[in-house]
Amino acid sequence: MFKKVFFIVLVGIFLFFFTGSKLLISGDFVFFIKGGLVGGQKALPTNYGWVWNTDYVDVNEYGAITPDSSMGISISAGLSYFFSPSFGISTSINYIKQNVNLDSDYNFSWTWYDAENNFRERGWYNSGNISAVPITLDLVYKTIINRNSSVCFYVGIAAFLSKVNLASHVGYGETLETDEYYYMDWYDIDVKIEQSDTILGGNIGVEFERKIGLNHDFLAGIQYFYAPSKKYRWEPVPQPVYEGEEEQLYRESVPDIHVDGDILSEINFSFYRVYIGIKIHI
Repeated sequence: MFKKVFFIVLVGIFLFFFTGSKLLISGDFVFFIKGGLVGGQKALPTNYGWVWNTDYVDVNEYGAITPDSSMGISISAGLSYFFSPSFGISTSINYIKQNVNLDSDYNFSWTWYDAENNFRERGWYNSGNISAVPITLDLVYKTIINRNSSVCFYVGIAAFLSKVNLASHVGYGETLETDEYYYMDWYDIDVKIEQSDTILGGNIGVEFERKIGLNHDFLAGIQYFYAPSKKYRWEPVPQPVYEGEEEQLYRESVPDIHVDGDILSEINFSFYRVYIGIKIHI
């Protein structure tokens, strides 16, 4: 809904300036498109663990989910209007996406009442991505270097339409006592984060412009986007049956992996980008 409203407003601004304003002269109104590489947006490491016991056994289980983000891609388009040769405003729609690799591990140990010790460990590898559509509104200052070159500085607000899509694994131990035997087992639980949010932040940047035609400029720049970090809860992926890895137990209900507190990952949506692009003066 937010994107639809913004698009309508953007079209309205375009129609007003292009068809209704008598103040514009050639070069006051600028359309631009940019593309480049993104870094900095990432998920932070997550640790979890439980220590518990019964009359017959003491249990210690702990694990970690460790993400690693690669460089991402960025594309954007927008409009600028200059009130004077030096000052103007600009609005843009940006898209950025970064792939995330996730290494996770789990360690499970238990000690029986007779001091017999057992230990298990497991590791997994998964992947996912973090994407965002920052929509910006900026103030722009332009300074001339020579007749064909200039530098633009800009700063403003940004609304991030973010989306997190991550997958990993969590281990989970369980016991069962019967009249004849005491069972110990653990489960390999698929977990995920799939969530979208709108987050308010800001951006700042600088870019170099070089005229390549009467109404066209080549540009290259660097930009930093700031958005507050946000924590997301890992949710188990429901399965018809969960089979124990020791082949002792099974269960049909989703294990409560948050029994001693939520298992969370913090996502940092702030990022920087380097880019090149084209400006068209209308």
